[in-house]
Amino acid sequence: MSSAGRAQMNRDKTGSYRGPQSEDLQFKLTGSATEFELTCESEVQFMTVANHDHVLGLLWYSDSSLAAAFANRQAAGDIGLNAGVAWHEQLSTAYARGLRPSEAIAFFATVDLGLYGRIKSGAPQVAANSAEVEAIAEAPS
Repeated sequence: MSSAGRAQMNRDKTGSYRGPQSEDLQFKLTGSATEFELTCESEVQFMTVANHDHVLGLLWYSDSSLAAAFANRQAAGDIGLNAGVAWHEQLSTAYARGLRPSEAIAFFATVDLGLYGRIKSGAPQVAANSAEVEAIAEAPS
């Protein structure tokens, strides 16, 4: 069949071309996850992150849900938002290395990100889920 004949077969009743290139792209995630889950509906533990001036946010984690994230404190302003980016990068690197969330947090206890803070010493606190940690982080001091 000629190329003109194939092109005619791909036209609908209105004469519009109907082929693979006429459809919207639909992206589908395949393969394994590339980072820790960013929300968790079950119990999580969390630690406070502060620099020399302010509490910047809370690092929360759950091994059972393979979840971990940074909840920035709105009161910390832009530095809190920037700290969130820096800590998210740290979490992504830990995930890529195959660490469980609690192992990542244990390692981070030895890390100082300067302006973007460090984990304050002490035992982790517990929350019902990641949404509760977000609410704690957003609460005025």
